[in-house]
Amino acid sequence: MITSVAVAQVGRIILPFRFWKSLHLAMYWVVAAGFLHAIAVSSTIQTFPVLGMWAILAALWASAAGYRLNYLKVRTKNQRWNLESVHYETYDTHTCRFIRRGDPGSFSSWAPGQFALFRMKSKLWGWSEPHPFTLSCIPGEGVICCTVKGVGNFSKRLRTAHPGTEFLCEGPYGVFTPDFTKEKKLVFIAGGIGVTPFLSMIRYAVHNNLPVTIDLIWGNKAKRDIIAYSELSRYVKKFPGLRVVHVLSEQKITEKLLEETSSDGFFWEQGFVSGAILKKYVDPDGASFYLCGPAPMQRFVLKELNEVFGVSRRRVKRELFLLF
Repeated sequence: MITSVAVAQVGRIILPFRFWKSLHLAMYWVVAAGFLHAIAVSSTIQTFPVLGMWAILAALWASAAGYRLNYLKVRTKNQRWNLESVHYETYDTHTCRFIRRGDPGSFSSWAPGQFALFRMKSKLWGWSEPHPFTLSCIPGEGVICCTVKGVGNFSKRLRTAHPGTEFLCEGPYGVFTPDFTKEKKLVFIAGGIGVTPFLSMIRYAVHNNLPVTIDLIWGNKAKRDIIAYSELSRYVKKFPGLRVVHVLSEQKITEKLLEETSSDGFFWEQGFVSGAILKKYVDPDGASFYLCGPAPMQRFVLKELNEVFGVSRRRVKRELFLLF
């Protein structure tokens, strides 16, 4: 059994979702066929206590199969959403907005920073493999949104999905959420599309005019990679507790760039999110640190935070992400 479990886990990694999922579902029929085979060829199966044992096993199989079928029926009913629109944030990033007829169910509210699992329906294959994406819009508005960088197969399919396409949306999940009643001084450090949970948090804080201060230190390759640019510009002018520092690793911070963005309300730095940049903008006393981005970036920032401020890894709340 241990070997079977180990082989199954390896199979999930190296085999396509459709293939191993079909094998998994086939096990229901394999067990049923085993029962029928035993009845057909065994001469002792109808003797006690063998008959009782097989009856119990058959009942367990029927219960498991019935539970699974009912779960699929309930899940499809309660988690069905429709794509309303796809908004292009940048050349490779887009925001999908989903609506649902009637009650939004478990998504009637959620904590900013949480995520959901999304499955897309196709005519040929049915529901796709589940993919986790951060809920990037404001909680409690009856809609859900995810902002996705189009680099994986699934995220590229999202870009070209038509309005009305059916999705299963499961959630909300996650504990990467600030307690705004206790955490009044927030430092958000993001790398690329890892900013999405922070966008939800910032939108929530601005929408509710919360008495907090937020420093967003956000690393991107170039200005053209920055999503929600105009929205954040409005927020820094409207919400005095918000400061946004853009750190560009590949585009140079020129006088022309500073002149063109002088009225946008942002701060600009060159390079990576280093200790020197953090020390320039962040006051660590009483601050709550949140970090989201690629694993190499997180390792670098954690090292810099410890060297500059003496902030340990345990003090930094982190969320890793994968690109689908």
